[in-house]
Amino acid sequence: MSSSQQTSIKRISEDLKKIKDNPAAYPEVYRKHHSNALASSHHMFDKLLSLNDWWNARTNYTRCTATWTMLGYIFGLGDRHTANIMVQPSSGKVVHIDYEVMLDLGKTLKYA
Repeated sequence: MSSSQQTSIKRISEDLKKIKDNPAAYPEVYRKHHSNALASSHHMFDKLLSLNDWWNARTNYTRCTATWTMLGYIFGLGDRHTANIMVQPSSGKVVHIDYEVMLDLGKTLKYA
């Protein structure tokens, strides 16, 4: 293992201990280690000024996405992609739109 890898592992271990000792430090550590995350996540939540607002929006987004995923599976919602999902960046709430293909009706569509 190279010295740079050892240094990275040491930094990550220290940050994990920091979170364990103080869970409120999670947003700070998250931003530090996920600076190369997808641009969409930065676009959605990094404009929030307080860490508390960022944490709440991120938590809402995660919970809404998980809920919609389960409901989509249970009710057979098809045609789910980013053009059919609206996210409110200030709160992280998710709303699915375009219900043309739902309740497994997408299986009966005729393809050209």
